[in-house]
Amino acid sequence: MTYLFESSVRLQSPFVAPTRTRPIRRTVSGSATAATSDRLIRAAEELIGERGIGNVSVRDITSRARANTAAINYYFGTKEGLIHAIVERRAQQIGSRRTELLDLALASEPTVRGVVRVLVTASAELADDHLEGGRVFLRCRQAMRADPDAAMLLEKYFGPYTRRFLDALEQVTPQLPPMARAVRFAMARDVVDASFANDMLPAWLARRVGAQPSPDELADMVTDFLVAAFEAPA
Repeated sequence: MTYLFESSVRLQSPFVAPTRTRPIRRTVSGSATAATSDRLIRAAEELIGERGIGNVSVRDITSRARANTAAINYYFGTKEGLIHAIVERRAQQIGSRRTELLDLALASEPTVRGVVRVLVTASAELADDHLEGGRVFLRCRQAMRADPDAAMLLEKYFGPYTRRFLDALEQVTPQLPPMARAVRFAMARDVVDASFANDMLPAWLARRVGAQPSPDELADMVTDFLVAAFEAPA
């Protein structure tokens, strides 16, 4: 599955030769430029997921991406600009798919299972997108939620999609007080990401019960778990 992402603001490299005014951007093909910026984004997602934002430096990212040490400044301005680019493009990608699925779930008589399945399916599909590193981002997002500034950034970009999802949940769980619904959504969101970001879960299940669920079976079991949570009385 391939996704198209909006390009980020790119700054001129400080290492341009004095005899040239704006030459470097014009001598690099669009595909090469995209490849470098995509490598930086992927490297940052991997490292943040492994270590957390505070333990990842610009040099760590450029080294993992096999890029020049000035590359982040060139493409994103700062490390913070790179993180903004990550969250913005992933919010657009995940939010668009969630919106599409939610429209289908609400087209007929909406149910708790139908709405919850939207949350599960969007993350399950992302985790299965090995080409674009979907599982890597799920781990990255988990780490971001532990950082106050990054958590606010996630809220900024994912906020519109979250509000629409909470509205849909309200339709199918009118018995829940707003606080209980919001808390259960926050817990459900974390459960879903943890379920599909964890590479060790299938092996752990195999050791405990002698079998591994297929991706569809895992999605069904996570959905069952969350439906029970949303249908429980407050």
